Parts: sequence; C-alpha cells; structure tokens
Amino acid sequence: MYYLGQEGVVFKDEDDLEIILLVNDSFEVPHQWQHNAYSEIPQAYQILGIGPVELRVRNAARTVEFLENVLGYRKRDNKSFDVLTLAPQGLYSDFVVIEQQGQRERPGRGYIHHIAVNTPQMNDLDAIYKKLQQQPQSNSGIIDRYFFKSLYYRHNSIMYEFATEAPGFTIDTPVEQLGSQLNLPDFLEAEREQIESKLHEI
Repeated sequence: MYYLGQEGVVFKDEDDLEIILLVNDSFEVPHQWQHNAYSEIPQAYQILGIGPVELRVRNAARTVEFLENVLGYRKRDNKSFDVLTLAPQGLYSDFVVIEQQGQRERPGRGYIHHIAVNTPQMNDLDAIYKKLQQQPQSNSGIIDRYFFKSLYYRHNSIMYEFATEAPGFTIDTPVEQLGSQLNLPDFLEAEREQIESKLHEI
C-alpha cells in the first residue's frame, strides 16, 4: 500500500495499535537517527525512527490552527488529509490530522499517553513555554527529568510533551555502556532494587 505517497506495510500490534512501516527513500532524517552497526539486520532494512504521526480528533481545524499558528508547522500539499510539517525535506516531523468522530480513547493497553516533540536546546523549550503561556489552557511548566527538561500541554484532547535533547543519558553513563544496565535518575536511585525486581528479562 501507499501512505502519503510512500510505500508502506500496515499492521496492528497485539494491543490493536496501528503501525505503518514506511519507506523513507531520499527524504532527510535527523542527524540523531543512525544505523545500528551492531545489528544483524542489513542497514537498508533497519527502522530508523518514528514519524509521521496521525492525530485523530473530532475537530481537525482546531488542531491545524494550533500547529500552524502556535508551533510554526506548515501544510503540505495533500488532498486526503491535513499534513503539517516542520521539515519539508523530511517526513519525521509530520503530523497527519484526521477528523474522526467517536469516543475518546481511554488509558490502558494500546493507548498512547502523549506525543513527544523534540526541542533541541533549552532556549527552544523556553520559546514554546512563552507561547503556551498565552494560550487559554494551562501547561505543566518546565519539569526537570534529570536526563532532559520537558513541558506538557493538552490541546484538543491530544497531550504534547516538548522535551530537550540535553543533557541526555550520557550525563552519568559512558556511551559505550548505554543499554547494559537500567539507567535511573538520581531521585529514583534509592529505589533501584525495588524497581528492578518488577522488571522482566529481555
């Protein structure tokens, strides 16, 4: 099948969450998206990242207005849906806004709590915070997550998290050791034994 003009494969996971594996072709990708040199999967078939993301809402115009006028997204030429992007040469930042009536999703299996949006530097996050302060709905304020700073805001039933890249997981672990143990922020380190006892081996 084709999705947004690109070849793709559609399937659902065991919790009924719809996922599309999409061919990226020559579209740009963020510099952070790197092939895994240690994987047995050939680089041509490796999954590099997530995007575009569908936002299914009862009032599409309201979400489009927010993405354009508050967050600075621009519409792509698309006859089927409203597709908005921050990076016209790539697909990774795209939101596909679909108007759909029905019941709201309830928290549980197959439920997505929030959409995470990368804000590279702290000044980028500050700029978004100032814009959200002018909106009628309240926001979480900037929260220190130890590995990054984040800001939550719900608009038209969609929860957005804007998060910085820095300082990142290498704040207390060398990059060569990442993935070899569970990384916890300082404020949870005292509970490591209890947390690890509840985890299943991979």
